[in-house]
Amino acid sequence: MKSAPCLLRLGAFGFSLGLLLSGSILAQAEESKTTQSVVAPLPTPLTLHAAMQAVDQTHPDLIVAQSRIELSNAQLMQADSAYGFRAFILGEARYIEPSRIAFDQSQNDSRIALVAQKRLYDFGRTANAEKAALAEVQSSKSLYQNALNQYRIAVLESFFKVLLADLQFIRDNEAMSIAFVNYDRTQMRNELGQRSDIELFESQSEYQRVRRQLYTSRSMQRNTRSQLANVLNRPGELVADIMEPELPEINRPLPEVEALQEKALADNPMLIALRAQVEAAEKRMASARAGYRPTLAGEALVSEQNRTTGNYNEWEASLILNVPLLNGGKVKADVAQQQAELIRLKAELRKAEMDVQQAVLENWQLLDTLKVEREEMKALLDYRDLYLDRSRALYEMEVKTDLGDSMVEVSEARLKMAKAKFNTALTWARLDALIGNEVYAVEENKQ
Repeated sequence: MKSAPCLLRLGAFGFSLGLLLSGSILAQAEESKTTQSVVAPLPTPLTLHAAMQAVDQTHPDLIVAQSRIELSNAQLMQADSAYGFRAFILGEARYIEPSRIAFDQSQNDSRIALVAQKRLYDFGRTANAEKAALAEVQSSKSLYQNALNQYRIAVLESFFKVLLADLQFIRDNEAMSIAFVNYDRTQMRNELGQRSDIELFESQSEYQRVRRQLYTSRSMQRNTRSQLANVLNRPGELVADIMEPELPEINRPLPEVEALQEKALADNPMLIALRAQVEAAEKRMASARAGYRPTLAGEALVSEQNRTTGNYNEWEASLILNVPLLNGGKVKADVAQQQAELIRLKAELRKAEMDVQQAVLENWQLLDTLKVEREEMKALLDYRDLYLDRSRALYEMEVKTDLGDSMVEVSEARLKMAKAKFNTALTWARLDALIGNEVYAVEENKQ
């Protein structure tokens, strides 16, 4: 037969094409590594805006979400392929004992054929499968938007934790300095017989307690910076200085909770994704039910056979109607499976809607409470600042004063005020995510 060299050439072409594609993939991987290796370091001091601009699309959380989109697109391509052309080479190597009355008595009955097939109509099976796959694409895109919002919230939270750790260290450092001075003074007076041993040990215990707290705060400074580096996909790149943001958005007017809940039900990305999944399940069930229906396909064949016989055709064109009669219960099982999946998704959607409404209410109430807390902390901070000024004036006049304690109280008030502000910003971010707004959108994010 003359077809063997042709088949060998096709195989060689496929092998060469595989090497070419493999080389292309490796080149892209190397280019990606080179790009990642030249990423500019984080600026110092690091601002919140710069941290948000450093949001990395190659972070594992976002890659997982992006992979869902790619998988959904692949499923859509697979559904579309049902109506695509199929072509293949059919080779049969066959040795026979021909009939005595056959014209051609040769025993080599091998043949090679080029076959082309295309499904023409399947009465809704492919159409519903395509609609299901398209709904899954929309669902995965909504899930990605939700993942991006949650990622930005994680950046906000990690950024604020670094600032709080620094403020806590300042407070504990001042407290340890005061505790050491008190312990040293008590020790001197104990040696002079003016303080008892019990008072000495009490002062020493308090100093050691505050000292341990300072070491804990110092460790927290490093831990929070490491967490921020990991969130920004910069493991090991610890930022030394970080700038506290102004956060004017925490004073946004708070709408009525009913309006927020209504917007959340309409625009929450998780709910949008679940509704798309419900739609996809409905289409998959319709596609499964179409398994009872016939399929219509076209086929064309061009062949070459070694023997010459009366029923040998050089080419054929066929219109094939496949009408299923018995399928062993497979279609019924497929429909039952898709129906169960549809019931599950509808229940998940209903529960998610209730959870979203409850989460909106809780964050709305928390914002109302945090507004009052910020007002309380502002009054406390004003009082502590004024009290510190008085203590400093008395100290300069060499009058007995609690200057050290006042400094610690001011640091404590600043820490509480920062917590209230940062909690407000985080709560607004979570509420924005719930109602479908983009969390802390920036003009340019790192790609």
